[in-house]
Amino acid sequence: MDLHLLLAALIVFAAYTVFGVTGFGASPITVPVLAHFLPLPFVLSLAAALDLGSAAALGVHTKKQADVRELLVLAPFTIIGLALGVFVCGYALYIMVHRGPRRPLGRAWAAPAGLLSGVLGALFGVGGPPYVIYITGRIPDPTAQRATISQMVARGAGEGRAYRRCGAPLQRRVADRTRTLTPDPAHH
Repeated sequence: MDLHLLLAALIVFAAYTVFGVTGFGASPITVPVLAHFLPLPFVLSLAAALDLGSAAALGVHTKKQADVRELLVLAPFTIIGLALGVFVCGYALYIMVHRGPRRPLGRAWAAPAGLLSGVLGALFGVGGPPYVIYITGRIPDPTAQRATISQMVARGAGEGRAYRRCGAPLQRRVADRTRTLTPDPAHH
Protein backbone atom coordinates (compact mmCIF):
# COMPACT_ATOMS: atom_id res chain seq x y z
CA MET A 1 0.00 0.00 0.00
CA ASP A 2 1.28 3.49 -0.89
CA LEU A 3 2.45 5.45 2.17
CA HIS A 4 0.64 8.60 0.98
CA LEU A 5 -2.62 6.70 0.68
CA LEU A 6 -2.25 5.25 4.18
CA LEU A 7 -1.40 8.68 5.59
CA ALA A 8 -4.39 10.22 3.78
CA ALA A 9 -6.70 7.56 5.20
CA LEU A 10 -5.41 8.23 8.73
CA ILE A 11 -5.87 11.99 8.31
CA VAL A 12 -9.42 11.55 7.01
CA PHE A 13 -10.20 9.15 9.86
CA ALA A 14 -8.90 11.64 12.45
CA ALA A 15 -10.78 14.51 10.84
CA TYR A 16 -14.07 12.62 10.79
CA THR A 17 -13.51 11.52 14.38
CA VAL A 18 -13.34 15.23 15.26
CA PHE A 19 -16.44 15.78 13.13
CA GLY A 20 -18.26 12.97 14.94
CA VAL A 21 -17.42 14.42 18.35
CA THR A 22 -17.97 18.13 17.61
CA GLY A 23 -20.32 18.22 14.61
CA PHE A 24 -17.87 20.20 12.46
CA GLY A 25 -14.22 20.29 11.52
CA ALA A 26 -13.67 17.57 8.93
CA SER A 27 -12.77 19.76 5.94
CA PRO A 28 -10.77 22.34 7.91
CA ILE A 29 -8.54 19.46 8.99
CA THR A 30 -8.42 17.32 5.85
CA VAL A 31 -7.93 20.01 3.20
CA PRO A 32 -4.88 21.85 4.55
CA VAL A 33 -3.12 18.70 5.75
CA LEU A 34 -3.77 16.59 2.64
CA ALA A 35 -2.82 19.51 0.37
CA HIS A 36 0.77 19.12 1.59
CA PHE A 37 1.22 15.90 -0.36
CA LEU A 38 -1.78 15.52 -2.69
CA PRO A 39 -2.88 17.81 -5.55
CA LEU A 40 -5.26 20.51 -4.31
CA PRO A 41 -7.99 19.89 -6.93
CA PHE A 42 -8.08 16.23 -5.85
CA VAL A 43 -8.15 17.17 -2.15
CA LEU A 44 -11.02 19.64 -2.65
CA SER A 45 -13.01 17.11 -4.67
CA LEU A 46 -12.33 14.42 -2.06
CA ALA A 47 -13.41 16.73 0.79
CA ALA A 48 -16.62 17.67 -1.04
CA ALA A 49 -17.44 14.01 -1.75
CA LEU A 50 -16.69 12.96 1.83
CA ASP A 51 -18.76 15.82 3.28
CA LEU A 52 -21.68 15.00 0.98
CA GLY A 53 -21.45 11.31 1.80
CA SER A 54 -21.23 11.83 5.56
CA ALA A 55 -24.07 14.37 5.52
CA ALA A 56 -26.26 11.99 3.51
CA ALA A 57 -25.45 9.03 5.78
CA LEU A 58 -26.09 11.04 8.94
CA GLY A 59 -29.22 12.55 7.42
CA VAL A 60 -30.69 9.14 6.66
CA HIS A 61 -29.58 7.66 9.99
CA THR A 62 -30.82 10.49 12.21
CA LYS A 63 -33.87 11.68 10.25
CA LYS A 64 -36.41 10.48 12.82
CA GLN A 65 -34.60 12.14 15.74
CA ALA A 66 -34.38 15.57 14.07
CA ASP A 67 -36.55 18.43 15.36
CA VAL A 68 -38.28 19.51 12.15
CA ARG A 69 -39.66 22.70 13.75
CA GLU A 70 -36.13 23.94 14.43
CA LEU A 71 -35.03 23.04 10.93
CA LEU A 72 -37.93 25.05 9.52
CA VAL A 73 -36.95 28.06 11.64
CA LEU A 74 -33.30 27.87 10.52
CA ALA A 75 -33.96 27.17 6.83
CA PRO A 76 -35.01 30.66 5.67
CA PHE A 77 -32.04 32.30 7.38
CA THR A 78 -29.69 29.71 5.94
CA ILE A 79 -31.05 30.42 2.46
CA ILE A 80 -30.57 34.17 3.02
CA GLY A 81 -27.01 33.50 4.22
CA LEU A 82 -26.31 31.40 1.13
CA ALA A 83 -27.68 34.16 -1.10
CA LEU A 84 -25.48 36.72 0.67
CA GLY A 85 -22.48 34.42 0.25
CA VAL A 86 -23.18 34.08 -3.48
CA PHE A 87 -23.54 37.86 -3.71
CA VAL A 88 -20.22 38.44 -1.92
CA CYS A 89 -18.45 35.92 -4.20
CA GLY A 90 -20.01 37.52 -7.26
CA TYR A 91 -19.04 41.00 -6.10
CA ALA A 92 -15.49 39.82 -5.43
CA LEU A 93 -15.27 38.45 -8.97
CA TYR A 94 -16.65 41.71 -10.33
CA ILE A 95 -14.03 43.70 -8.41
CA MET A 96 -11.25 41.43 -9.67
CA VAL A 97 -12.36 41.73 -13.30
CA HIS A 98 -13.10 45.47 -13.31
CA ARG A 99 -9.81 46.91 -12.02
CA GLY A 100 -10.61 50.56 -12.77
CA PRO A 101 -10.78 53.45 -10.33
CA ARG A 102 -13.38 52.94 -7.61
CA ARG A 103 -14.95 55.10 -4.97
CA PRO A 104 -13.19 54.45 -1.64
CA LEU A 105 -15.02 52.56 1.07
CA GLY A 106 -16.44 54.84 3.74
CA ARG A 107 -14.59 55.09 7.05
CA ALA A 108 -17.82 54.11 8.87
CA TRP A 109 -17.21 50.54 7.65
CA ALA A 110 -14.26 50.33 10.10
CA ALA A 111 -16.62 49.53 12.99
CA PRO A 112 -18.37 46.51 11.45
CA ALA A 113 -15.13 45.28 9.85
CA GLY A 114 -13.24 45.54 13.14
CA LEU A 115 -16.03 43.95 15.18
CA LEU A 116 -16.47 41.10 12.73
CA SER A 117 -12.70 40.56 12.56
CA GLY A 118 -12.52 40.40 16.34
CA VAL A 119 -15.40 37.96 16.68
CA LEU A 120 -14.20 35.69 13.87
CA GLY A 121 -10.64 35.84 15.18
CA ALA A 122 -11.65 34.97 18.73
CA LEU A 123 -14.03 32.18 17.77
CA PHE A 124 -12.37 30.60 14.75
CA GLY A 125 -8.93 32.20 14.31
CA VAL A 126 -9.92 33.70 10.93
CA GLY A 127 -10.40 37.39 11.61
CA GLY A 128 -8.45 38.57 8.58
CA PRO A 129 -10.98 38.78 5.74
CA PRO A 130 -13.15 41.62 7.12
CA TYR A 131 -10.23 43.94 7.80
CA VAL A 132 -8.51 43.00 4.53
CA ILE A 133 -11.71 43.96 2.70
CA TYR A 134 -11.85 47.23 4.64
CA ILE A 135 -8.18 48.10 4.08
CA THR A 136 -8.24 47.30 0.36
CA GLY A 137 -11.43 49.33 0.01
CA ARG A 138 -9.88 52.35 1.75
CA ILE A 139 -6.24 52.39 0.62
CA PRO A 140 -5.62 52.52 -3.15
CA ASP A 141 -1.82 51.96 -3.03
CA PRO A 142 -0.97 48.20 -3.03
CA THR A 143 2.28 48.78 -1.07
CA ALA A 144 0.42 50.68 1.66
CA GLN A 145 -2.29 47.99 1.63
CA ARG A 146 0.26 45.23 2.23
CA ALA A 147 2.01 47.19 4.99
CA THR A 148 -1.27 48.03 6.73
CA ILE A 149 -2.53 44.44 6.45
CA SER A 150 0.81 43.18 7.83
CA GLN A 151 0.45 45.47 10.83
CA MET A 152 -3.10 44.17 11.44
CA VAL A 153 -1.90 40.57 11.17
CA ALA A 154 0.88 41.25 13.68
CA ARG A 155 -1.54 42.93 16.07
CA GLY A 156 -4.10 40.17 15.59
CA ALA A 157 -1.49 37.53 16.39
CA GLY A 158 -0.52 39.39 19.56
CA GLU A 159 -4.13 39.83 20.60
CA GLY A 160 -4.78 36.16 19.87
CA ARG A 161 -1.91 35.11 22.13
CA ALA A 162 -3.20 37.38 24.89
CA TYR A 163 -6.73 36.04 24.43
CA ARG A 164 -5.54 32.45 24.62
CA ARG A 165 -3.35 33.18 27.65
CA CYS A 166 -6.26 34.85 29.48
CA GLY A 167 -8.67 32.16 28.34
CA ALA A 168 -6.48 29.21 29.38
CA PRO A 169 -7.91 28.91 32.93
CA LEU A 170 -11.44 28.98 31.52
CA GLN A 171 -10.51 26.38 28.89
CA ARG A 172 -9.15 24.09 31.62
CA ARG A 173 -12.39 24.45 33.62
CA VAL A 174 -14.47 23.71 30.50
CA ALA A 175 -12.28 20.67 29.74
CA ASP A 176 -12.61 19.42 33.33
CA ARG A 177 -16.40 19.91 33.26
CA THR A 178 -16.61 18.15 29.88
CA ARG A 179 -14.67 15.17 31.22
CA THR A 180 -17.03 14.88 34.19
CA LEU A 181 -20.11 15.03 31.93
CA THR A 182 -18.83 12.66 29.25
CA PRO A 183 -19.62 8.99 29.87
CA ASP A 184 -16.58 6.75 30.22
CA PRO A 185 -16.85 3.94 27.63
CA ALA A 186 -14.89 1.63 29.95
CA HIS A 187 -17.81 1.63 32.42
CA HIS A 188 -20.52 0.61 29.93
